[in-house]
Amino acid sequence: MKSLKLYLDLSDTPKVIEHLRVLSARRRTSQKAIVVEALQQYFDRDKEDAFIRSAADVTFAEWDNPEDAIYDKL
Repeated sequence: MKSLKLYLDLSDTPKVIEHLRVLSARRRTSQKAIVVEALQQYFDRDKEDAFIRSAADVTFAEWDNPEDAIYDKL
């Protein structure tokens, strides 16, 4: 697999950097491992949110009609 590199400039978020350093030391793990875990959780939540939005669209599709449009103005 081709190696991919990602560079982030977090210099404008010193509290995030410090929290990452402290958490890394406390867990005795790399900062990279924590960032990868956080990103994976973010992507998982995003996927779950998309599923919920899709399910809601299907559920409420029947309300998308002229008769129910009067309630949109309330």
